[in-house]
Amino acid sequence: MIAPTEVLKSEHRVIEKVITTMDWVGRTLLRGKRVDPSLIEEITDFMEKFADKCHHGKEENVLFEWMERMGVPKEGGPIGVMLYEHELGRSYRKAIVEALPSYKEGSLEAAKVIAENVQAYASMLSQHIMKEDNILFKIADELIAEKDDETYLMENFEKVERKIMGKGEHERLLKLADKIASALKEQT
Repeated sequence: MIAPTEVLKSEHRVIEKVITTMDWVGRTLLRGKRVDPSLIEEITDFMEKFADKCHHGKEENVLFEWMERMGVPKEGGPIGVMLYEHELGRSYRKAIVEALPSYKEGSLEAAKVIAENVQAYASMLSQHIMKEDNILFKIADELIAEKDDETYLMENFEKVERKIMGKGEHERLLKLADKIASALKEQT
């Protein structure tokens, strides 16, 4: 059986494909160049549904809650930091979504808001993933081995996937990540 943290790490690799494009979008907008609004919409769609609802859903509703029950404190430790950063990401995404209508109408101020938020989001996510992969998931792996709760976690990951994503949505979002990444390749 694949380790629960390996599932989350593989999702991180998918998210990183989109982060690279996010960084490019921010840099391009800050240089005063136009980015197709549909690409920005695809990025926010992916980040809301895959990164936040699916991936963070597994972390927040399964792994982090389980780790707390195993004695890892929520406040003052890595779980609290991760939860804070999840909320920070949501605020960046919200600012981008709110600026999009004005951006579509040609607003330079909206372009600046999107650029700043998309770059901050990409930077934060890169650091966030590194912390989870190298610190939090190592703690989780030790606890999982000690408690032998791999099956419990995997079953609950699957429940999150079914409840939040529904049939075919995971696959659609994986394809969307590839499409977003290929949009960057077409531009460079």
